[in-house]
Amino acid sequence: MVRSIKLAGVGAIAYDLWFMNANLVTPRLNNETFNIVVADEPKYLGHVQIAAGHYVKAQSAFYVATVADVGLMVQAVAATQSIYAYMVCTAVTAPGTTVLYLTVDFEPL
Repeated sequence: MVRSIKLAGVGAIAYDLWFMNANLVTPRLNNETFNIVVADEPKYLGHVQIAAGHYVKAQSAFYVATVADVGLMVQAVAATQSIYAYMVCTAVTAPGTTVLYLTVDFEPL
């Protein structure tokens, strides 16, 4: 189960974090529109919105966001034991080169 998500970056930009149980058939390129094709639909486990309103200004040059009590149930495919996540920017923005720090806290059930 996804318990919480923490994100830090140079701007308070809205994202959707998509969880899948396998890699996409056709991985997306940087800055390409994110679309799920029919072959990838069974891999979808859920997504979490990280809204601009989740951020607070840190004491450094970063903004930090925490989405707590997510409660999203995810399960890896037994053969891989892997969960895949895709960060999708939902805002029209041009932050240039940026660094993001993402932490996803899982709780085994």
